[in-house]
Amino acid sequence: MKTDRREPAHQHPRVGVGVLVVDAAGRVLLGLRRGAHGAGTWSAPGGHLEWGESFEDCARREVAEETGLQLGELQTGPVTNDVFAAEGRHYATIVMLARHTGGTPQRLEPDKCEAWAWFDWQALPQPLFAPLASLKAMGWTPAAVMPPVLFDAAVPVFLHYLERLDSIVAKVEQACLAGGADAARAEADWLAARLAPDMLPWGLQVEVAANFALRGCRPLVGRPVLPGVTPVSVAGLRERIGRIRAELAALVPQDFVGAEARQIRCQAGEVERVLPAGEFLQRHLLPNFFFHLTMVHAIARARGLAIGKADYDGYHVYPPPVGAA
Repeated sequence: MKTDRREPAHQHPRVGVGVLVVDAAGRVLLGLRRGAHGAGTWSAPGGHLEWGESFEDCARREVAEETGLQLGELQTGPVTNDVFAAEGRHYATIVMLARHTGGTPQRLEPDKCEAWAWFDWQALPQPLFAPLASLKAMGWTPAAVMPPVLFDAAVPVFLHYLERLDSIVAKVEQACLAGGADAARAEADWLAARLAPDMLPWGLQVEVAANFALRGCRPLVGRPVLPGVTPVSVAGLRERIGRIRAELAALVPQDFVGAEARQIRCQAGEVERVLPAGEFLQRHLLPNFFFHLTMVHAIARARGLAIGKADYDGYHVYPPPVGAA
């Protein structure tokens, strides 16, 4: 049966481009519309796709014309299909996303926008312009396309290098077991081995490296850092690494929305510090994590374990030594 789809005279669906500009805290930039269809609703910057224009060019042009902001890298999001029946309009809207790279949004078209403001995606103002309302209705979030900065900087990095840490510990475990009747003695020697007399032993270096991954991610998502049980065996170290990897693997980008705005209280040796989340992760946690991972690798290498840079980062590949089987 044919559906009656009467359209206003001389009207056809048009293509619009809406641009979600996302700041460091995961908030999106919205403007209160005036003087056009959708007046009184909150909308992302955007407008009509012009003849011969790419989605990216349209997004850059509209944002610059409306706010004065210059966009960096753009990503393409979903498409919405919205009919404004009362106004006789029908739009397919291409959603584009870009990170806010600096600058204050200006109201360059005051006849079309009353104000610009930043909003958390989970607390958007009402009423919303139809394309935004459609995005919310479908359960979509900007994090689905553009993960929060600190998620990308933390979770994939920690997961990759925790896997490398575990691979080194697994080789030590194999070396201990190869000792046969002396396996327990070999394990004790490994756990107590130090690079220098005043440095932590190998077993604690492993534990501290793994714990730093947890200490890095939990505060960023608002979870407490609880003390762990100190492993007393190489197998126990591997079990702890496995538990931490599982916890980090369960984190999703949405968990990190708003993380950049947090102030993190942390212990640095004998001093307690309060650091902005980005500084906490990038200048404190990650360097400490890699310091202890490096110590694990260095002690193992000094004790004759056959490992190299490839074991450390998982990317390098070298030919086998001359004469090797």
